[in-house]
Amino acid sequence: EPRRTVLIPNYVVTPDAEPPDAAAREPGLILYAGQLIRRKRVDVLIDAVAGLPEEVRAGVTLEVVGDGVELPALRQRAAGSPVVFRERMAHHDLLRRMGECAIYAQASEMEGHPKTVLEALSTGAPTLVADSPGLASTVLHGVTGLRVQNTAAAFGQAIRELLADPD
Repeated sequence: EPRRTVLIPNYVVTPDAEPPDAAAREPGLILYAGQLIRRKRVDVLIDAVAGLPEEVRAGVTLEVVGDGVELPALRQRAAGSPVVFRERMAHHDLLRRMGECAIYAQASEMEGHPKTVLEALSTGAPTLVADSPGLASTVLHGVTGLRVQNTAAAFGQAIRELLADPD
């Protein structure tokens, strides 16, 4: 019945300014933004950062922006690692932060419409995602970002490669 149908847009907001160049980004800042629920696999990102060699880990911060039922467990898992948790922020502030990060990372098991990944790409952020449904069709490996297996080891290796490549 057409009268019972409502269109609710799920658009992607892009920044007003041009993406910053690599030199303007915060070295070592890895950003994740989204719900803190099991399907998002933020634990993989935490374990990846915790497993980096000490000389790399010393210059890295994983900034997790969001809230959800997994927050207490993730805080506990991140104890002793260079991980900072931040509450949800205004959208324009999140876009600014995406433009400042060295890497935007997402390890979700699956995404229907990966808005934060699309927004990170619009800011020019080097983007690292799991090779999973929704993310795999959004990021073209080696062109628009990197896709890796959804393991801490694979994410850790990709983080080391991206941080070692200033371009």
